[in-house]
Amino acid sequence: MSKLEGRLDQLLRDMSPEDKARYFIQGPLLGHEVSDLEQCQLIDRMKPEEGRRYNAFLQRWHRLRRNLGMLLTMASEVKDKLLSRDRILWYWRGVLDVEQALVFSHGPALLQENLNVKPGKPLEIHTLVGVVRLGVLGKDRLPFGRRLGAEVSEKMQEILGLYAQMVRQRASECKALAAYVEEEAEAMEMGTVKPLIHWALRELKEYDRPLLREVVSGAREGIPEGAIYPVEERWALVWEDVEEDPETSRRVREDPTNWESMEVDRLLAGRSQGEFWQVVTSQMD
Repeated sequence: MSKLEGRLDQLLRDMSPEDKARYFIQGPLLGHEVSDLEQCQLIDRMKPEEGRRYNAFLQRWHRLRRNLGMLLTMASEVKDKLLSRDRILWYWRGVLDVEQALVFSHGPALLQENLNVKPGKPLEIHTLVGVVRLGVLGKDRLPFGRRLGAEVSEKMQEILGLYAQMVRQRASECKALAAYVEEEAEAMEMGTVKPLIHWALRELKEYDRPLLREVVSGAREGIPEGAIYPVEERWALVWEDVEEDPETSRRVREDPTNWESMEVDRLLAGRSQGEFWQVVTSQMD
């Protein structure tokens, strides 16, 4: 055995059972992985009481790891719901871009010089997500005004509202679980867990930032992290406005091993998804 190996062996033998468990768990991430054989040798040297403490810490870590995995899954589900919402918003953005191109086209205004377009009698184009009214108003034949432009349909607004509700609901559960995982990791002195929590939540926190109102007011610049286009606040995920779900907090703290998320309750009840798809199908008919 080399001097370095001897010092490492002595260091591990002088560690508490909890410190040994931390060392083995976090070793691969911290660059000092210990082989299975070395772990077995060190465990064999433990006294019965040390072995019980070591196993208790491992069991606590397995509970923490399970909940960390659930947090990663929840965060992914929130992002999936945001992407589903975005499909509607991207389609609507395309409709707006076409409407703007027609109204403010380069060169002679397309609508103003079209004599077939009668003032005050706009052409209504019904799309899947809303209505576009193209026409001219007044003696100057202005191609814009309160009676013209694009408008999201009521049904599509309802669908977007339901998406926003599902996103915020799942995000609140995600936030509650993240708080528990972080508290437990700190109590166990597992420093490698916090960066994983940050990584899991970072995209959700910045997905819709900057919001449309922040861009318009000049408070923030740039494009959103995930949504590509700035989103209206009524349909956006504003992370700092999301409160931790109290029921999720209660469940995970009462039974961190076998607790079930609120999503399971909703799926068993069949209400949220059923109501949502009822609205969607009625819009498609």
